[in-house]
Amino acid sequence: MTGGPAVGVVIPARDEEAVVAAAVSSVRRSLAAAGVVRSCIVVVADDCRDGTVAAARAALGCSGEVLEVGHRCVGAARQEGSARALRRLGARPEACWLLSIDADSSAPADWVTRHLAHASAGIECVAGVVDLVRGTPAPLRRAFHRRYGLDGRSEGRHHHVHGTNLGIRGDTLLAAGGWPSSATGEDHGLWDAVGALGRWRVQDAAIVVRTSGRLVGRAPLGFARDLRLLVGSGEVELGGDVVELGEPHRRAAVARRPPIAPG
Repeated sequence: MTGGPAVGVVIPARDEEAVVAAAVSSVRRSLAAAGVVRSCIVVVADDCRDGTVAAARAALGCSGEVLEVGHRCVGAARQEGSARALRRLGARPEACWLLSIDADSSAPADWVTRHLAHASAGIECVAGVVDLVRGTPAPLRRAFHRRYGLDGRSEGRHHHVHGTNLGIRGDTLLAAGGWPSSATGEDHGLWDAVGALGRWRVQDAAIVVRTSGRLVGRAPLGFARDLRLLVGSGEVELGGDVVELGEPHRRAAVARRPPIAPG
């Protein structure tokens, strides 16, 4: 990929009025830091019943658009947003790099730069890692780091795949059949499809996105479920068997089940 790729960033969101503006702002800063000439951000508002659309439009300004859909499916939302981004960019698919991040996540300033370094080397799909946002209770962050393996990031590689930190070349996405229309696991589905094509993939532990530590998310078997299982394992002492969830005024008892490794 020569001459600098066109970059599209897709942000699926369902009822995320409290956080979507921060996600969009972090992406805009990262695009600016990378010096990207041609870019667009597509926020896919999937069956939103709150102020997500207005908040996203205000944060986007002229840097992209809000696409309103009713899939109630994160895989379908990512795919429709990716297709829209490719059309808006107006470049050949092989000259486009598509990034995905969630509305409850925040991209660091070097996020786009690090992805594009791999793209310029001919890599076609890149999976980064996640960390929990600052302000997450310290016991949960420590337990998460132990399970997730963030302490070993210096080795450079990892085994995680997250839709909130994944980049793919436009033509590779098309060849793989796009994002699977799955409510959960669409990230692994796409990653596996790219691998089945024999395309060059990299999992880079130096590309880090901070994401919400909430225990109730949008995907039924997604990252929030992994954190609930971690809390329920007894490794995290948050002051009782009932813990505050990531949405205002909601609480839930956490079952004592063994956790699975996130991602």
